[in-house]
Amino acid sequence: NTEVIEVNRELQADFPIILIEHKMDVVNEVADHIIVLYDGRKIADDEPSVVQRNEEVRQVYLEGST
Repeated sequence: NTEVIEVNRELQADFPIILIEHKMDVVNEVADHIIVLYDGRKIADDEPSVVQRNEEVRQVYLEGST
């Protein structure tokens, strides 16, 4: 995880990055914008703090994983 975060930080200044990641701590650390897909459809598309509060995202990924 640490390596992914460091490489992303190095590249982010020069290139847009598309990261497919399921570990939300990594996503929140590196992303300034998140698109969340579930069952083939987009359920969220916003800044990390907004996506974390999205009820559908919480039900599907955050609360469902505990």
